[in-house]
Amino acid sequence: MISFRNIIIVIALLIIIFTLFFFNFSDENGKFSAIFSIKTLDSTIVFPVKIFSVISKKTTDFFGLFAHISALKHENEQLHLENKKLVVKNIKLEELKIENELLRIALNLEKSEKYDLVPARIIGKDPAALSGFIIIDKGNNFGIMENAAVISQSGVFIGQIKKVNSIYSHFIPVVAPGSSINAITKNSRVQGVLKGRYGLSLILELVPQDKDIQINEAVITSGINDNFPSGILIGYVMDIMSDADKPFKDILIKSGENIMDIEWVYILKN
Repeated sequence: MISFRNIIIVIALLIIIFTLFFFNFSDENGKFSAIFSIKTLDSTIVFPVKIFSVISKKTTDFFGLFAHISALKHENEQLHLENKKLVVKNIKLEELKIENELLRIALNLEKSEKYDLVPARIIGKDPAALSGFIIIDKGNNFGIMENAAVISQSGVFIGQIKKVNSIYSHFIPVVAPGSSINAITKNSRVQGVLKGRYGLSLILELVPQDKDIQINEAVITSGINDNFPSGILIGYVMDIMSDADKPFKDILIKSGENIMDIEWVYILKN
């Protein structure tokens, strides 16, 4: 099918040929002469053909370059798309690697501590000082029950399950104001109720003044009246708030984990 561009070129060529014929076949007075030489004919007909050939070649080269640029752009878009796919695939592989590592840690903890653990991913957090619940992606379909202990990858107690449905659960962080756990200091063996304090630390209240508790002493679960075993690390003594005029003192405890940095947890089923 003849394109509009080719039609324009042919018309332009005919105009050029007609003009050249007029000037070459006219006498000094501008009158048309029918006498012309072979050389004149050659210069009149062949030259425009050569011009057409050059114009056609340049036009072809131009459109060829345009097509080449378009092909390069398409190829670049395809490479960009493939690169995105590889990045996504790599991220999925890294996440799978993390999950496998978590399962390995859980298996080791189960063997060493005889815990029945369920790994879970944190899918929701309260950004304001951990004053509310944290949501995980496992529910009672994995055997998780209310009041079950939540621990970190390193085995530190970080919270307790409070709400459960079939596909996810809520747990309250140990440092949250609503948290209350029975605990005991590891060396001095002072027992008490450990309460969350503004989402930043914990406090062991009503400790007798005569109890000798040391800074950095470990604080662990006592297992009394709780649905989880004793001996799980909670944190360390950070400060002792004592008043000689009062019969009791308060012990400030720092959590053994920064809960805001945690992505995965373990739930004790038993």
